[in-house]
Amino acid sequence: MVFDAYLSVSLRCKKCGKQNIKDLSYFELKKAEGSSVDCECGEHLIKVKSADLRTFHIIISCLVCNKEHKYVLKFRSIPFQKIKILSCPATMYNISFVGGKSLVRKMAAREQKDMEELLSSI
Repeated sequence: MVFDAYLSVSLRCKKCGKQNIKDLSYFELKKAEGSSVDCECGEHLIKVKSADLRTFHIIISCLVCNKEHKYVLKFRSIPFQKIKILSCPATMYNISFVGGKSLVRKMAAREQKDMEELLSSI
């Protein structure tokens, strides 16, 4: 069995609106500082840490309510053949997709298309 050594995340920047997709190495997540994703505009988006690679601590700067949300995921709950959707607890808006590389990219592309269709209908 081949093991993918990356966890993919996708989220939109609250400052510039750009969709960001990043593959985070499990080896980086295990470092004391974890792994962070910043947008090209300089805005901090997400931080993921895991001391034991069994429990993942995710901190997201929410583009909807402008607060910081913390999520704790167990390794078994991260679906590499599916996708985990992280939502804003205040609004239930999907703010991040976590999981396998190809599925995260497909979901991000679908969300981008839906957003473009919504904006063109206004």
